[in-house]
Amino acid sequence: IIMKHAPILLSQGRNRTLEEWLDCLPDAVPESHPWLLYWKGVCLAPFSPSLSRPFLEKALEKFKNQKDASGFFLAWSELVLSIYYEFEDFSPLDRWIRVLEESMPAFETFPDKEIGARVASAMLMALINRQPWHPKIEEWAERAISFAEACSNIYEQMNAISQVVVYRIFIRDFQKALTANDLLRQKQHSRNAPLLTILNAKLAEVIYYRYSGMHEKCMQSLSEAMELSREKGVHIFDYTLLNMGVSSALNVGDSKTARELLTRLESSLSDPKPWKSLRYHISKAREALSRGDSGEASLNADLALKLVTDVGTPLTLFFCHLIKTHAAYELGKHKESTNHLSQASRLACRIKSNLLKFLVLLTRALYAFGEGKQESGLLFLRDAFIIGREERYFDTYMDQPSAVAKLCTKALEAGIEVEYVQELIRRLNIVPEKPPLDLENWPWPLKIFTLGRFELLKDGKPIRFSKKVQQKPLAMLKALVALGSKEVGKDQITDALWPEADGDLAHQSFSTNLHRLRQLLAHEKAIQRQEGRLTLDDKYCWVDTWAFECLLERADAQWKAGKTDSAVELTEKAIGLYKGPFLSQESEQPWVMSMSERLRSMFLRSVRKLTIYWQQSGQWEKTLECYQKGLEVDKLAEEFYQGLMTCYYQLGRRGEALSVYNRCKKVLSTALGVEPSPKTEAIYNSLTMNRGTGEPENR
Repeated sequence: IIMKHAPILLSQGRNRTLEEWLDCLPDAVPESHPWLLYWKGVCLAPFSPSLSRPFLEKALEKFKNQKDASGFFLAWSELVLSIYYEFEDFSPLDRWIRVLEESMPAFETFPDKEIGARVASAMLMALINRQPWHPKIEEWAERAISFAEACSNIYEQMNAISQVVVYRIFIRDFQKALTANDLLRQKQHSRNAPLLTILNAKLAEVIYYRYSGMHEKCMQSLSEAMELSREKGVHIFDYTLLNMGVSSALNVGDSKTARELLTRLESSLSDPKPWKSLRYHISKAREALSRGDSGEASLNADLALKLVTDVGTPLTLFFCHLIKTHAAYELGKHKESTNHLSQASRLACRIKSNLLKFLVLLTRALYAFGEGKQESGLLFLRDAFIIGREERYFDTYMDQPSAVAKLCTKALEAGIEVEYVQELIRRLNIVPEKPPLDLENWPWPLKIFTLGRFELLKDGKPIRFSKKVQQKPLAMLKALVALGSKEVGKDQITDALWPEADGDLAHQSFSTNLHRLRQLLAHEKAIQRQEGRLTLDDKYCWVDTWAFECLLERADAQWKAGKTDSAVELTEKAIGLYKGPFLSQESEQPWVMSMSERLRSMFLRSVRKLTIYWQQSGQWEKTLECYQKGLEVDKLAEEFYQGLMTCYYQLGRRGEALSVYNRCKKVLSTALGVEPSPKTEAIYNSLTMNRGTGEPENR
């Protein structure tokens, strides 16, 4: 009866029932029947892996002597899984990896596709955790997926695909992990899927979402797995799931969730085994780094490094060295930090893991920038983000709040993998301590354009209004920008938009339209309200006027410092932002005029400063180009026409200089009803003189 019904009982999760049947037999009976030993070991494995192994080892030896291929491969697979499920010491896996390799020649092939899938997934799991540099690890991954596709047993399919997902994430070809993970999700809904198989699949899913930077999906899968574990009373994966949750939360800056999950980890450490303690100290070190407590981070990293020797997992050893690298660096122990980073780098190279190389390169870039080595930093950063873009990695394993923001800023400034970096910022919710307002390609949640046009962008796309545009909420936003954007009083806005309304009506209009504006923007943190004052939060909003002023402020500092190359670059960038007058469609509104005139004055002064620089350098083509850009956005700036006429004369293009004068005269007459100034006329007269020594002036 046992021999006939054992597979069915186990597929139904009725391990206890089968174990009770086996316990009814006299002790001598299983000793002479290897299949009974095997079933006894399988029953115990999910609940007491260490107790299961003696039964499985005896069964394996008997199957080998009897040349029972099915029994041998099944017993071997269960032995390996018992070591894995115990999560205590992975070093015994070396023995069983060797046993399989030495025994394979004795069996020409696997008895069937199901057994092939089971062996391939178990071998892949053993290699990932113990020998990730094994020369045939890719071959075993391909075998696992091939057998999974060929067999009909849902248990074997899901176990094999789960291991392939983990392998693809940590070692090679993250993109293929997505395909495998999607397949795994489909299989989970099968009615025949065993509990342990579903939980293993959920763990692979959680790991995938973590490294993809999909925190919400990661938390959802984690919650589903934990609820299933609680319901069925099987908690083998709880600890690993919680640790992955902590990492995912830290990756996206969700410190509240990270602390909550870490508290749950602490509460389950009553009987700490090496693996549990190791994972706990890794998470504790990372959380401490996120709080800026480098001392606590370093202490926990040291404890993790001691424990990882007992556990024997090279991949985990890499992450321990990487955490210690960051902790030591933050403490100013740069030599110690470099030593640990070198060890992490050697492991990454030996394992040939793109993920590990990506993390090492990011760390090298961060420290190169910190030491003022800009060129080296950019080289490391470019190599890292090329890997990140190709593989779609969105976990940086950096827990210092400002570190990733700094690297992303550097990349965007240098034009390195811009689209990938923008997506990285969005997925990880990166908010820089000091918003890089002059960096237009930073993926701000909201962007507001007011120079030459009025436009709103949300997550890089124009906001489309499904119904008739509500003008008053938009007018409130315009007024908020025009009145300075920071701590603008309610009275200032109501006076601007509802000057005739009494106090109660003005207050009601203010509150109603502020609510509507927030709904239109669909971002609750964009507009802060405190004590009756409104502020556009520059951590979530970007306004072109802010960037324009920021660039010119930096440029002025560079001019004063004599750093002309940098000053010219910043000034040109600012001029490029000025697409036209501030809120030109609202130009007659009193609350617009002050800001409009101030910005126009800054623009004119900047063009003037730049053209003087090019003139003094004798670069008339550059001067000409600068004046032309100026006139493109401000056709009423008469001094630009004067400068353009002078440039054409200096370049020997007298006819074009005269054409500029005629255009100037026509524009001024049409728009303002005035004639050109005496200075413009003087330049024109000098152009019409007989050719000789006459030369137009532009002083």
